[in-house]
Amino acid sequence: MSQTATPEPKPWQPFTPRGVARFTRASTNRLIIVQLISALIVAACVVWFLAVCYSPVILGAFQKLPDDAKISQQQLQGLQPGALAENRFLSIGVESVDNPFAGIGDLQIRMGSTELKLCSLIGCVEIPYPAGWTISLARKSVEPRWGAWEPMLLAGTGLFTMLKLVVSWGVLGLIYMWVPKLIAFYADRELNGFDSWKLACAAQLPGAFFAAGAILLYGSGALDLIRFLILYALHIPVGWIYLVIAPFLLPKLPGILPKLSGKKVKKNPFKK
Repeated sequence: MSQTATPEPKPWQPFTPRGVARFTRASTNRLIIVQLISALIVAACVVWFLAVCYSPVILGAFQKLPDDAKISQQQLQGLQPGALAENRFLSIGVESVDNPFAGIGDLQIRMGSTELKLCSLIGCVEIPYPAGWTISLARKSVEPRWGAWEPMLLAGTGLFTMLKLVVSWGVLGLIYMWVPKLIAFYADRELNGFDSWKLACAAQLPGAFFAAGAILLYGSGALDLIRFLILYALHIPVGWIYLVIAPFLLPKLPGILPKLSGKKVKKNPFKK
């Protein structure tokens, strides 16, 4: 009786090296669908972090703005130095030359007399107030606008994150594809150029989930900023590990020596 070959499982998960290797046999549409689902999960983590850790501080700062607060002639007017709102992730405050603001947040927004400062672990970036503009910072003006724009800003951030991830995976796949292609060549594994690109794209997905996990841990308070940055940076070498291991799990090339020599292999007469 002839035995039917067991069909190879369809690729559906990129969490193991063997699962990544199976994407070499996947259709392009299937790979894109898995990429979109992965990007959606990562984007959801980013939006969750912004909504939970940043948005309440921004709203709290707007609710403390006085009615006469404004920026006019590149000068901040109507605000006294001090903290407006803050948590361990974000601090928003007003400072002057004599009263610098030093909040507790990992990211700090400092409103100076002539410029806005964005400060973090690596230093500050100064953004001068626009010339020729009068910007009202009254609570009755900015709080309703924030309430209207916040959902759209969060949704836009999520869509941008998804698009950025899918595009970057495809572009980096063109760069990384030569690594599994070279490994497969010396390990005698079946892998053509296009399948190598699909493997390189799939190999980046575990690192993306690793980064998403780091964001969740940081946002939930389980990690401080330093540990978060270290863990987040590790998502890149995680992809490299899958990129190197997965080619060894591909099917081996069939024997080619008899075909290259052009001679038929004689059957061993002593073998029963």
